[in-house]
Formats: sequence, C-alpha cells, structure tokens
Amino acid sequence: MTPTPSAEQKGAGALLFWWLAPIAIVLFGLAVWSNHFQNGFHGEDYTTIVNNRAVRSLSNVPLFFTRPRTFSTEPENADYRPWLLSSFAFDASVTRSNGPLIYQIDSFVWFGLLMVSLYVVFRLIPGTDAGVALFGAALFGLHPIAAETVNYVVQRGQIMGAAGVCMALALWIFWSHRLPLRLGLNLDRVPQTSWQSLIRNHGPKLERAYRDFRKISIPFYLIPLIPALLAEPSAAVFALLALAFTYLYDSETGYRRLALPAIICGGYWFAQTALVWTVSPLFRIPFVAWWSTQPLVAMRYLYTFVAPFGLSADSGFRPVTSPLQPLPIAGFLGLSVLVGCAVLAGRRDRWRGVAFGLWWFLIGLAPTALVPQRTAEANPRMFLAAAGLAFAVAHLCGIWISWVRSTVTGKAGATLALGVSAVIALLVPGGLGWMTYERNRVWENERTLWLDVTRKSPGNGRGYIQYATALLDAGEDSEYLVYLQKAVPFSGDDSVLQLRLAQGYDRLNKDDQAESHFRRALLLAPGYAAAHSIFSQWLFSHQRWNDAFDMATRALALNPADLIARHTLMDLYSAKSDWRMVNKLAKETLELDPDDDPAKRSLVISATSLDQLRKVEAEVKNSPDADVYLKVSVLYFNSQRYEESIRAAQQALRLRPNLAEAYANMASALHAMGRDAEAVTALREVVRLRPDLTFAKTDLEILLEKAGAR
Repeated sequence: MTPTPSAEQKGAGALLFWWLAPIAIVLFGLAVWSNHFQNGFHGEDYTTIVNNRAVRSLSNVPLFFTRPRTFSTEPENADYRPWLLSSFAFDASVTRSNGPLIYQIDSFVWFGLLMVSLYVVFRLIPGTDAGVALFGAALFGLHPIAAETVNYVVQRGQIMGAAGVCMALALWIFWSHRLPLRLGLNLDRVPQTSWQSLIRNHGPKLERAYRDFRKISIPFYLIPLIPALLAEPSAAVFALLALAFTYLYDSETGYRRLALPAIICGGYWFAQTALVWTVSPLFRIPFVAWWSTQPLVAMRYLYTFVAPFGLSADSGFRPVTSPLQPLPIAGFLGLSVLVGCAVLAGRRDRWRGVAFGLWWFLIGLAPTALVPQRTAEANPRMFLAAAGLAFAVAHLCGIWISWVRSTVTGKAGATLALGVSAVIALLVPGGLGWMTYERNRVWENERTLWLDVTRKSPGNGRGYIQYATALLDAGEDSEYLVYLQKAVPFSGDDSVLQLRLAQGYDRLNKDDQAESHFRRALLLAPGYAAAHSIFSQWLFSHQRWNDAFDMATRALALNPADLIARHTLMDLYSAKSDWRMVNKLAKETLELDPDDDPAKRSLVISATSLDQLRKVEAEVKNSPDADVYLKVSVLYFNSQRYEESIRAAQQALRLRPNLAEAYANMASALHAMGRDAEAVTALREVVRLRPDLTFAKTDLEILLEKAGAR
C-alpha cells in the first residue's frame, strides 16, 4: 500500500513545483527564441536604421524629440517616437559594424522585460492564482504572433510600449490598494533584544508614518508610462485598461484616479496623431473604408491568435469599399458578439478574468482601429492586444480545470484533472513554441521572408516585388523578371508599388515599362515626392535634362529634404557649369545631412570653379587686359551669368576692337538669353574679322534661317 503523503510533503512538493515550473518555462522559451538572434534587417529597418544617419550618433538624441522626420529617410514614413529612436542610437553606439545582432539582442531584452511585467500584472489581478498568471504569460511569450514583432527590429516600439503599459498597470493595481494595511509589527511582545526594544519604543510612530505614506496619491505608474508613450503612442491605451480594471474590480473607489491618466494618455495620443498626420499624410486608407474594415480585421486577429497557421508578414489584405457588403457586416456582428461576451463575463466574479482579457484585446486594437493607416492589417498591431487574449485563455483553462476537479470525484477524477492540466500546460505551449521557432526561421533574411509571403499571400503585389528584389540582390537575375511580372496585376492602384515596379524594370534596362510605371505612380499620387525625385534621377540618366529638372524641382517643392532630387539638380547645374547654384544646393544639402557624399563632392568642385573665377576677376582688376577680360567672359558664360559675360566681352573689345573671339562669346551669351537679333549682329562681326572661323558662319546661317522661318 502506497503511503499517503503528509501535509508537509505536499507543501514541499508544491513549493518545488513552483520553483521548477518558471525555470523550465524560461529555459524552454530561450530554446524557442534561440534562432531569433541570427535574423537580419527587413523592410523599414533599412530606412529607419540602416540608412538613417540620424541614429548613428547618441548626440542626435535631442533631435529625435523635436524633428519627426529624423525617424526615416523616407519623408512619408515620418513618425514621432523619440524613445524608440534613442534605443536605436544606443545600439548603433555599441556596434561598429551596424549589423543586426545587437539590435536583435536589444529587442529580446525588452521582450524579456515585457514577459516579467506581464506575469506580475496578471498575478496582481484579483482572482488570478500563480498558475493562471504563469500560463498566461507563457502563452503570450511562446505564441508565434510575437515572432512577427520581435524579429522586426523597427517594431521594437510595440515591445517597449507594451512593457511600459504592463509595468504601469501593475503599479496602478498595487499602489496603494494591494499594500498591507499595517506593517504588522508585534508591539505586545516583551522585548528580548535591543532590536525588539527599538521596535517596541518606536513601532507606533512607524505604523502611523506608514498609514500616512499609504494615503499619499503618488502616480508611480507614470514612471514607466511616459517612456512607453514616447516609444509607441498606442501605449495610451493604458488609460482605457485602467478604466476596464476599475469597472471590473475597483468600481467603488477607483474612478477618481482615472482623471490624470485620461488627460495624459488622451492628450498625448491626440497630439502625436495630429503631428504625424501633418508630416506624413500620404497613402492612408480613406476613413469610411478604414472604419468599415477594422471590425473584420479584429475578427481576423482573433482567429490568428486561436489558429496561428499560415501567418504572413504581409497579408496584403485589402480594405472593403462599402460598410454594406457582407464581409464588413460579418465583422460588425462578430465584434458585437465579442463585446457581449465581455459584458456577460464581467457580471460573474469567477469569469471576470476572462472579461478583463477580452476588454484588453479590444482596447489594445483601438488606437490603430480609429486612425487610418497605410495597410488594412499588420500583425504587430495586435501585439499588445494578444496579451489580453492570452490572459482570457489562461483564465478559461483555469476555470475548466477547476470544474473538472469539482465535478469528477475519486482517483479517476484526480487522474483526469491531472491529465487535462498536463495537456494544457505542456502540449499547448509546446506546440506554440515549435511554431514560433519555425516562424523565426522565416525572418532570417529578406529572401526567406518574402518567399514565405508570396506563398502565404499570393495576391500581394508587394510580396512579389520584395522577393524579386531579394533574388536580384542575391545574383539570381533569371527569376527576377518572373516575380516582377507577377506583381503587376496586384499593383495597379498603389503608387508605392508602381514606383518599385518602375525601379525594377529600370534594373532590367526595360525603359518603356519603367517610364510607364513611373508615370502611373505620379498619376496615382501627385503629391508623392519620392516618385518625382526618383523619376528625375531616371530622366537624368537618360539625358532628358529638361524633364529631369522639372521633376526634381517639383520633388523639392513637395519635400525640401529630398536628397535624391537635390543630387539630380546638382548634377544638372554641374553639366551647365552653373557653379553658384551647385554651391548653394551643396551647402543646403549638407545642412540637412552633413555626411552626404554627393553634396561634399559638389561643394569641392563648385568651390574650386568659383575660386578660379574670383582669381581671374582679381587679376582683371589689377592688370586690365583684353585676354584676361575674354577669359572672365568665358567663365561667366559657363556659370550662366550671361549679362556679366557680355560686359566682360565688351571690355575686351574696348581694349582690342578687332578681337573676334569677344564677339563670338557675346553672340553665345545673347543667344542663350533669347536675343537672337543682337546675336546675329555679333556673329557678322566674327565672320568679318575671322572668315576662317567656320563655326561662326554655321551659327549665323542657323540664326538667319530661324529668323526667316518666323
């Protein structure tokens, strides 16, 4: 007969379990995420981190708080997340190579902090035991939906914001409602030591001081909340989460505490949204289409959490065009059912944890559901919201296990309860962990990521373009055109994708297709500065100078910080030897980006040419001579200073009236200014003085023929 374990043995076994269980989960979690650290940069990582010189130095941190455009090299991606950019600048200061490893490590450190914070806040919610809190945190930390955010470095703000919200919520719950009412000093005991005597003598004062301290309304939760807002503005959901907690658990005394977080979170969220909308207004989905689509997107997020099969880094899901279509109606119905479940669950004490998790999910989606974005859905947007679902599922599992234990008695019941617990505690996290490990492998590089997107989202034009680019970068030119052509049917109404297609066909030297997509991009988004500037660069490379000038000028009018347009204009002015304009543009460009190499080169070349002109000007002042005036005239002409060129030539003629070259230079300057009649007179003098100059005869015949045609 097996001896029955004593109470002490049961207590020791439980204590051993609660020591070993967290350690086992942590070790398993590290194994699951072990292949995360080898992953590289993706997508907007290049414009925000790799190619963004602003994050290369910690000295630029103050700029992050005042200039939203420092967030990205692409103006349309401007954002205000200074704390996030500061973390990137810190990473850049640690690594010399600017490789992805240190960035991935830093992201995972924040993720680990989030896991600890999540367990703490789950544990502090009334009615939640350690097992439910641990299972909920593990469920979230091992879920493959987290891989979509943790592996994408530029989305670190989601992790930092979620960690800040969880820490703030834990402080909100703990201070001061969960503090003990008294210090619990034993003041009635007869002192046996000096320490006990000290407590006996001063204990009443300490108890009174503690009671007074406990009454102080110090908003400690602001300490993690403020940085969270500066890293991810959707952290403003803290105020709504605090409201949900108060409604479910603290309705008698908690509402008066909500004013301050409501003002801070609401005010910051509105201000940040307005600022970003102002500096980055392009490519947002129209309001009606956006709001009609988001309930359906919320249901898709819910399904993704429950059945995370076929995750895609870019689903390409398109917004609906009308709220009266079947799909948006189904989305609104599903959202209504979910809200109804949250309300009903909140009416029963045992189910309030489920209700809080559902409200957490809905609240976590609110910031991006209210403000139109560029894509209808994106997995990182549900990152914080998924933590609420993890908590709701953990509570459901706890309720189920409790029901099994209470309804099935005897040894069979205990065995069944143990089996159910084992399946939930081992198989579910184990399965999710394996899926997360596999999902991490997809994020290894651009090629593996976008190949997965083309398979999971075959109707996504961006996926085909990105994969084609990855193939070309890997030297596999043969498949590049195949995937580029696959993108065409799915990119007709997207200006950004049209621009990418134009660049793709340009790399294949297919000029007709490239220009067609360039013009389609401009037609779809006339205010898209990058389309104008990149097209200007293409036009310049094809020696279409006037068109290139018009496009570059338009790009600078839309975005004065567009470096590509500035480079094109500097090249154009250099071709005309207009060194004053080259010098001016180079200086302005270096003010925007002190490390811009084309601007540095243009500044040196233009400064050298201008110095040469200044030297000749000084020479002509010191020793006036016809040849020196002629040299000055040529330099002025090359700099497109035509009036000064004519005056210098006239000075040369005063000193040497029969200098045919001076008349020739005057003719060129007059023709450039559109004064052809005067140019004809000057050319006749050239022919009279130097009949051997055949170019003068040819130019004269052309101008006379032109005048006769008129």
